[in-house]
Amino acid sequence: MLPRITLPPNNAALAGLVALFIVPGLANHDLWKTQDAIGLGIVHDMAVSGSLLVPHIAGQLWLSDQPLYHWVALGFAKLFSSFLLFHAAARLASGAFVAAALSLIYLAARQSSDEELRRTSGCAALLMLLGCVGLLVHAHEALPELASLSAMCGALAALPYATQRPLVAGASFGAALGFAFLSATWIAPASLALAVVAAHFACPEWRLQRGALFLGAALVAAVVIGASWPLALALRSPDVFTEWRSIVVAARAAPGAAPLRAGRNGACHGTSLHRLGAAAEREPDTAPCAARAPRYLRHIYPAARCFRRA
Repeated sequence: MLPRITLPPNNAALAGLVALFIVPGLANHDLWKTQDAIGLGIVHDMAVSGSLLVPHIAGQLWLSDQPLYHWVALGFAKLFSSFLLFHAAARLASGAFVAAALSLIYLAARQSSDEELRRTSGCAALLMLLGCVGLLVHAHEALPELASLSAMCGALAALPYATQRPLVAGASFGAALGFAFLSATWIAPASLALAVVAAHFACPEWRLQRGALFLGAALVAAVVIGASWPLALALRSPDVFTEWRSIVVAARAAPGAAPLRAGRNGACHGTSLHRLGAAAEREPDTAPCAARAPRYLRHIYPAARCFRRA
């Protein structure tokens, strides 16, 4: 007779489910096309060149992603490269971010519920995130969005403490939004920030002096953390900062420039893609992780219109 499954599951069963979701397929496989190869190519370039501020692939600028994920992945690669291959060790960062996201969404739902429903709500939130079909594959790739997901879950985990400890909760909420911005697109943290600001006008328990303290602390923390890398980039290379800003804010490159850009659907624009492939082929020792991605994209998008100057 099969053992009876109790809901919500106990801590051991929940931890086992999370481990079964994260561990298999995380490190013991070659690079996957295409975003996995791109992310690991950036990490490898950082390890070889020592340049952490400006992301590159095979010596070519890559301005579509902020570098927080790649910094963490580089740390994992340096820590575990003696036991694992470089790309496998770097990809452990994805597992760490997914585990953090699941833990934080559990805490967020648990602390937002009544006392008698806390465990049920926490388990439900964790299992709903765990059951997202799109996360099954992407959780085992070198995707910067995983760092953003973890940060957004951290922001949600800070909200239940907004009225009890407004300064600490606000600083934590703002820091999480700042880290989310340093990981991927600005849209997710900006959307959550606007929703929370609107909630302070709509909810009576938040429409107090403590609410103002929460929002003020969140704003300061978000600006300090979120602006740290763009400010450093602007001080070091104003031209590169201008290209990055045009991509992030206007979703198009500055006039006369052709920076390397790629959407998450795999479509790349700009003649830099051809230069990237050529550079990867000329320098196989410095960019083995990145060489596959541009060749694959050129294969599946052969039409000239896909590779026009921005």
